[in-house]
Amino acid sequence: MKTIKKILVATDFSRDSQTALNKAVELAEELGAEVSLIHTVNKISECVADYCLETEKAEGVKEGRVRTAREMLDQEIRRFSERKGVKITPELRYGNAYEEILKAEKENGADLLVIGPHMRKSAWERFRTHLSDRIEKNMAIDTLLVHRAV
Repeated sequence: MKTIKKILVATDFSRDSQTALNKAVELAEELGAEVSLIHTVNKISECVADYCLETEKAEGVKEGRVRTAREMLDQEIRRFSERKGVKITPELRYGNAYEEILKAEKENGADLLVIGPHMRKSAWERFRTHLSDRIEKNMAIDTLLVHRAV
């Protein structure tokens, strides 16, 4: 049987992601593993059609998003403060979520990815591939897709 020592959890701070983190922490307790909690702040498109943001404004928006994401990561980890036996390390990245999760898997030496379904809301987006589907198909490690009980 494969030994799991490092669990990577991708979060978008949704309820599905919280459920995935809950499951990852449960598994980490049982297996004596550690958890890396990753969130990716999406890159800002500075130019759209004929309009471009000033560099200072774009940087300000990026800094605000990164600051908010850092606070949310810390808040997620505080939910597990009573579980002293599980080490949870936050990791904040900037870029494309799909690419950054694949990079984190390699860089962190993760043995398992735990992720929520990252469902899109609009009717049109339901026809497109979900982030979790793309990741699951392209990860070199096992992936546990956790659905929230309704």
